[in-house]
Amino acid sequence: MNYSSDFYTLKVSEGKENGIFLIEHDFDYPTKVHNSFEDFLRTIIACYQEKIYFLDDDGYLDMNFDE
Repeated sequence: MNYSSDFYTLKVSEGKENGIFLIEHDFDYPTKVHNSFEDFLRTIIACYQEKIYFLDDDGYLDMNFDE
């Protein structure tokens, strides 16, 4: 993970979802990471529930890389 300009995007074609893609600064092509926005949100919720994502002592979003 490089923390520089990476982001997720929802691809929509003709009004239908075509998945969530990760756009990474270090790669030339997007990577499909989820089939739907709902799957993406379920993964985020699970990461919070399992304490993989959390707020640090200063209130910033952080990630447990060992999980």
